Order: sequence, then C-alpha cells, then structure tokens
Amino acid sequence: GDDEEIQLEDMLRYNSVKEVANLMRSQKLADHLEKLDAMTMDEDGAVRGLTDDEYQLIVESNSLITEIETEIRRVHKFTKDHYNLKFPELESLIMQPIDYAKVVKLLGNEMDSTNVNLDGIIPPHTVMVVNVTNSTTSGRKLEDDEL
Repeated sequence: GDDEEIQLEDMLRYNSVKEVANLMRSQKLADHLEKLDAMTMDEDGAVRGLTDDEYQLIVESNSLITEIETEIRRVHKFTKDHYNLKFPELESLIMQPIDYAKVVKLLGNEMDSTNVNLDGIIPPHTVMVVNVTNSTTSGRKLEDDEL
C-alpha cells in the first residue's frame, strides 16, 4: 500500500520539502476547502438534509483525508532521511510526525540542544532524553544546502 511505497521511496533525491509536500499548495485542496466553507446551516441555524452535491463533497473530503495522511507520511520520511545525518537517534525518540518536524525545525543545526526551547512541543521527560542523546549523537553538523 501507500506506506510501503513511501518507505521504499528515496527521499534523499529531493532537495526541498516543498518537492514532497504538494497538497497544501494545490488548487484541488483550495477549491475543496472553498466548497466546504460555502456549505452552511440554513438561516435560522437548523441543520438541514444534505443535497447530492453536499454528500459528494463529504465523499471527496474523506478521499482528501487519505491524501493528507499520505503526504504527512511522505514529508515525515523526507525529514527523517535528511535530518538523519545530523541526529540519527531523533527518529527513535519522537515518533509523531508533526512533533518530529517541529523539533527538527527548532533544533536546526544547533549541536547543543539545551540552547533550544522545546517546551510545549514534546513532554519534559522527552526534552531531557533528546538533550542527553543529542550530546552524544553520532551525527554531524549539516551543510547549508542539506538543511
């Protein structure tokens, strides 16, 4: 399925996350969100039955959810593959894709993660483990074109 294809895909061939994450900038998603915004309750706030078009919009929403989840997995793999050079242990410490991306963005090329405030992104005990592990990482500082 999609997961297997993503795991096999060589994310190092991409230079930018924008090459991997296309959905947020797509006209398809923009048009869909516009249609959803137009779908409202009637004037007195009562919920009304769905029209065929509205039902179709819900079906399309479900399909888009699957595409969004696939893209999140692709971006996560891209980020892990690229950041692995600097902090290979991080992917085993932070499993959630969004949290992982936030931590990578904040850490950047900082070799001493105690200089970076990760409070509110990951739990305090995980911050401590990240800091200790980062201090002994086998990784290296990234070049500007790798970051």
